[in-house]
Amino acid sequence: MENLPTNILVKIFEQLSNNDLISVCRVSKKFNSVIIDFMAIKFPPVRIDFQYLHFNKVQKFTYKDDKDFNCLMESTRLYQNYIFVNFNKEHTDRLGNKWLQLFKKQINARCIRIKSDCLDLQQLSNLLKLTHRLVFFELDGYRIDKTNEPLDDSDVANLPSLKHLKIHSFLDTTPQLFKIFNDCTSLKTISLSALFMVSKKIKSINDLIFNQKALEVLDLIGLDTHNALFQYDESMHEIKFKLRKLNVEYNGYSLNLEKFVEFLRHQKSLKEVKLALDLRNSMHTLHDSKLCDEIIRILMTMRNLSSLSLLVNKYSVKELDSFNVPSNTCVKKFVFENESGENNNLLLCMLKSLHNLQHLELACEYSNDLLAQLPLMMKLKHLKLTDYYQGLLKTIKCSDSLESISVKYCYTKNSGSDWHEFLQNHTNIKKIHIDHSIDFVDDAICELIAGACQKKLEYFVMTDSVAKNITDIGHLSFQKHCPNIKCLKLTSNNKNTTSQYKHQSFHDLLANIKCVIFFYTFCIIFFILMILLMVNGKI
Repeated sequence: MENLPTNILVKIFEQLSNNDLISVCRVSKKFNSVIIDFMAIKFPPVRIDFQYLHFNKVQKFTYKDDKDFNCLMESTRLYQNYIFVNFNKEHTDRLGNKWLQLFKKQINARCIRIKSDCLDLQQLSNLLKLTHRLVFFELDGYRIDKTNEPLDDSDVANLPSLKHLKIHSFLDTTPQLFKIFNDCTSLKTISLSALFMVSKKIKSINDLIFNQKALEVLDLIGLDTHNALFQYDESMHEIKFKLRKLNVEYNGYSLNLEKFVEFLRHQKSLKEVKLALDLRNSMHTLHDSKLCDEIIRILMTMRNLSSLSLLVNKYSVKELDSFNVPSNTCVKKFVFENESGENNNLLLCMLKSLHNLQHLELACEYSNDLLAQLPLMMKLKHLKLTDYYQGLLKTIKCSDSLESISVKYCYTKNSGSDWHEFLQNHTNIKKIHIDHSIDFVDDAICELIAGACQKKLEYFVMTDSVAKNITDIGHLSFQKHCPNIKCLKLTSNNKNTTSQYKHQSFHDLLANIKCVIFFYTFCIIFFILMILLMVNGKI
């Protein structure tokens, strides 16, 4: 154990003896990360949730009973930078505050993630008080223990180094939870998602956001806050932070839309905005629509904004001529998704005003008015279409600057002539990505597409497609017609041929490296030989 490298992935299963467990704990200081899992074996669905957290270099300790827990406590050298706690109410009631003794040795922890199906706020406060160097904190739960006593000022954690705070997935969130972080005023990231508020009084949440001094990223997704979020009494001019990224969802009751409009006016440094405007559940649809119009106008006046993503549902522009949108030359990437199938007037207004657009992603009704707008976008390089249909590719005509095409979710068979005509009209295509579609059903279409792309194609990838009849012949078609291709992935029955040409390119590169090594070796030998001849007086 003493000779293990610092980043090795160590898995310790429940079958380990107590002595082995202690041995591991004694050398655990060598590792960068530790996960402490109090979740019982009888909860397999919760254990699967480990996957989405993307822990790829961690150590995992699982303790099923007090005996194993006591073994851990015997270790005197458990000083780590990373802690992950996963427990349910059964373990919380059984261990009480005993598990907090463990973290008295964890004062140097930089990152903590807690997942609990019944969170005790008092225990959470006690834990955070022990970690003064904490930088990242993530809390993922199901509900908060209703037996909790109200928190007072003594329960506020002193976390001067905390920069990133993420809280999500609580069914009955109480504002008391946010009171713990009242003194954290230097956060750079706040992410709140999937929170259901049991009370309309969420002043502690608004205080947490608006008291920040260096906030750069704000995510507010899937919140049920009774229109109380952004309900802030003080002047917006007193906000000290300047956001760089903003991701907000309005679902009819998640935030105070009027206050949000006022807040947005003062965030002139935004570079990336993702905004969902869902008016299906709005009680004042007409009023909210006017506020959404104002939000769009404000966003279009931002001179630092480079990426804009809009998802709309039951919201659109009624009169195309009466909706004036300021011109914008800063936005390079625009993503638009219309879930309700409303008219494309809003999208058309946006496209006419985004003069330097280079990246466009669409998921909407592909009307003739929309398709007629594409050739006018002279700087468009990348186009992505979602939920496209047979015959659409034939009708798309973009400028010569188009270099990349991505298509997703097509469940009608597109003939090879669709792609052939599209590629004939766009001769500079270097990248093609097909996702969740039933295109390319045989080798003949591979031959047709590869022949149409010729030497310019560099990237061709199919993911989750149902092209079951592609064989080695399909790969050879790309190898024959597209010598500059760098990445090739085709869905095939023969898994060994999925990236055949990519492997071939690697071998060619390896051969070139060998030639270079041989050349320099020859030069060195020749140089040494010349020196020996000079020393012996033969030259």
